[in-house]
Amino acid sequence: MAPALINQPVLASNPAANCNAYILGLVTELRQKIDAIPVVPGQTVTLDSNAVHGLRGVSSELSVALRNLLKWAA
Repeated sequence: MAPALINQPVLASNPAANCNAYILGLVTELRQKIDAIPVVPGQTVTLDSNAVHGLRGVSSELSVALRNLLKWAA
């Protein structure tokens, strides 16, 4: 039987590269996606579902990158 992999860590012990540029790129992309959302005070604004999914994807990727960075720092 093959050994169980459930106890082996998924995250490498040290990052292979400097993650700061990657995280800054994600923050910039998130800011651009937020700025693309129209804001009209007092009005209802409809959003394309692709814009919402894109915003969700970038925020999820950013949260994973930050979590990994914190794990590497510990």
